[in-house]
Amino acid sequence: MIGWIKDEDSKKLKEHYDVYYIYHKGAVVALAQGEVETCMSLVRLAEEELQSIEVKLKSLLVNIRAD
Repeated sequence: MIGWIKDEDSKKLKEHYDVYYIYHKGAVVALAQGEVETCMSLVRLAEEELQSIEVKLKSLLVNIRAD
């Protein structure tokens, strides 16, 4: 989809992915240190970022189909 969407939309998706990546890696580190509650908290935050990406991608797909 990167070739089909505007640069601004691509940057927004990348920002969400970058935040997701940080939460994901933090969860892995927390789990490795035995901090299960922290890990689960970070997993929930990562999930929110993935949901934001999914909503944005679906929105962009609808716009592409409409054109």
